[in-house]
Amino acid sequence: MIKNYIKIAWRNLKSNKIYSFINIAGLTIGLLSCLLVATVVVNELSYDKQWDKSEQIYRILSQNNGDITINSPLPIGPEAKNDLPETEAYCRLTTVKADFKIDNTQGFNIEFLRTEETIWDLLDLKILNGTPQNRTEGYPNLVITKKIKDEYFPTINPVGKIIKQVSNYSQAQDVIITGIIEEIPQNSIFRSEGLLISPSRKTDNILNAEGASTWGQQFLLLSPGTSLAAFSEKFNTWFDERMKNTGWNLDFKLQPLEDTYLNSNGLTRQRIRGSKINVIILSAVAILLLFIGCTNFINLTTARISKRIKETTVRKILGASKKALFTQYLIDSLLYFTLSFFLAIFFYQILFSSLDSFVETPLIISLWKSSEFLIGILTVLLCVGILTALYPAILMIKPRPNAILSKAFTSKKKADFYRKALVITQFTITVGVLVSAVAVNKQLTFLSTKNLGYNEENLLQLGFTYWGENGEAFKQALKDIPGVENASISGWQPAVYGGSGSMTVEDPLNEGQKMKIWLIDGDKDLGKTLELKLKKGKWLDDPSVLAAAKKEKDTSKEGNVQQRLLITEYTAKRLGVDELNRPMKGITGIPVGIVENFNNESLRNPITPTIINGDKSPNSGSILLRVADALPSDILKRIHDKYKEFFPNAIFEHLWIKETLAKEFKAEQKLKDMLFLFSILTVVLSCLGLFGLITFMAENRIKEISIRKVLGASVLQITTLLSKGSLLLVFTSILIAVPITWYAIDKWLMDFPYRISIDGWLFVKCGAIALAIALITLCIRTVKASMQNPADNLRNE
Repeated sequence: MIKNYIKIAWRNLKSNKIYSFINIAGLTIGLLSCLLVATVVVNELSYDKQWDKSEQIYRILSQNNGDITINSPLPIGPEAKNDLPETEAYCRLTTVKADFKIDNTQGFNIEFLRTEETIWDLLDLKILNGTPQNRTEGYPNLVITKKIKDEYFPTINPVGKIIKQVSNYSQAQDVIITGIIEEIPQNSIFRSEGLLISPSRKTDNILNAEGASTWGQQFLLLSPGTSLAAFSEKFNTWFDERMKNTGWNLDFKLQPLEDTYLNSNGLTRQRIRGSKINVIILSAVAILLLFIGCTNFINLTTARISKRIKETTVRKILGASKKALFTQYLIDSLLYFTLSFFLAIFFYQILFSSLDSFVETPLIISLWKSSEFLIGILTVLLCVGILTALYPAILMIKPRPNAILSKAFTSKKKADFYRKALVITQFTITVGVLVSAVAVNKQLTFLSTKNLGYNEENLLQLGFTYWGENGEAFKQALKDIPGVENASISGWQPAVYGGSGSMTVEDPLNEGQKMKIWLIDGDKDLGKTLELKLKKGKWLDDPSVLAAAKKEKDTSKEGNVQQRLLITEYTAKRLGVDELNRPMKGITGIPVGIVENFNNESLRNPITPTIINGDKSPNSGSILLRVADALPSDILKRIHDKYKEFFPNAIFEHLWIKETLAKEFKAEQKLKDMLFLFSILTVVLSCLGLFGLITFMAENRIKEISIRKVLGASVLQITTLLSKGSLLLVFTSILIAVPITWYAIDKWLMDFPYRISIDGWLFVKCGAIALAIALITLCIRTVKASMQNPADNLRNE
């Protein structure tokens, strides 16, 4: 019996090619979008859930005057394990990139976790060779992944081999390879190519004023069943008691390991992070695309009831039961869904590698790599398919035979209402996605073109290096290279960190409140190299400033001199600085100039008071180079050669500040690209549905159209008659979409301290685009219907 149902369903599918194409195309696009986005979303949600003890691991976040950081005083971990019984283990780690030399000619550069032995208590890393959990004394212990072993030690077992770690800010040191592990999963914030395990310093294990001055990222392993809220309160009380009368006033939050990837907005120094809001947006858009595809199917199926109702009636008269008819129409609908699903799977396989490249993160979970994911997707889509097919099937078997045979059957107003509601919903979604894509693009364009207060163009940074006594000579040698306009040694990387360090002082404008100030260490040329704008006072390299500093040094008994400072306008305002060349309360140094505000942090953060410390000759840091607009083709080679001339054993690293800034909003750029793609797909799907509906509307009213033509109606009049109802639905959807989308965009923009303002013209333009596309779609079909020869349609009347 089922075989016959499928045969009949197949014949019905082939009998109306336009209807079948629209349905299958719409469902395929919806299903494919859902599959691709579901793959991305599931991978994003899977981060660090693979560890056996992931639900017990928490990261310590430090909070001070509203600022939250992933680092905390290093002695907290070991002391918490000693004092708090809920703490089973702790681990301190940070991600580092370094070069290792196997011999004088061969080496490798890897990103590794600098950590301690306790990492084995938290993470169940699979050991392939060696016993790295037992630390070998005398050397830092290096544990490499199988990938590194296969690439650099293909024919030998490297366990026990001593190699050198090369550093730009210290002497090369011997390290011993103690083990080989499987690759650390890509869906983890611990993603790296190895571990470097070293013993901790004694002061890093004692919680006092001295030990608390060294910070780092650390994790706690809590006992199963520990209440996070209760332990957090106990943890903060314990710290306050331990640090009483030391001047340390911090609050701590414990962040579950499984939340660290998606819930780290505003936390600097986290290398691997995602965006929870982006995951929600993508999930919503994918579901809406599937919804549009399904509503298209429901709309077109119910619109064809009058075409198949006589078939239903004859079957009823011949004895077909409601169950048999229901099964037939259900299989009809499920056939469309099944074909669309297999097409979606086909295109999923083709597009998966492109998706992998687009997200730039290996997708660990996919339909073919995870049976749980495959079963989950199949279950959800089966439910969606059945629910989508139910309504048309129920509607098909309702009319009574006598109503049909007496020609008393007409489409119910209730069914017409549902169809109109679905069309309005489709175009509401279409307009909403289109407006969102344009708004995201405008916001990112605004951020990329915003004046940062310094010139990020043609600004090159050389990696952190210990310059020793050669820093000033090297800087001058770089300035002598053609194309290098200026250079400065600094301990700050623009827009990555707020400064070389920070301090808190009393806020003069808010009594009893503390204020954070970023400190940027740099030499006297930093302001001019960045091309900051001096608003008042003098630059650090001004002869009168240098002369005053020299005089102070000469007249001081100890030969000391206070550092000369540059402060921003915002700093001067917050600290109440009205006069330069005078010490500021609570701050060491003398301000000699006020510069225009500049964004020393990411544009995700608002302007913060900032001070530039003028150091005559820093012995370590990075070098910022201002190069000419018309770059000599070999300028990087010349800089590299000069670097190696001064520091032959150091590693030459460089980056362009403009490129670094562009990476800050990479996740949002991906979101923008996907929203634009989805906006196109929603428009296509909605127009396909509209085209199908107007096609069947024209077929149902073909005799009316012919009579109107005979009575003298023009093509324009008939086109207007057929189109105005559908255009009214589209216009209604625009009115509904405006407040909903306005609210959603405003909530998304709240995460940005610098943001665009939403104006009505954005909605007017996008609404006009949607209306124009709908009008073109309607005209294509209605004009064709109104131009048919009336005689062909009325000859049998």
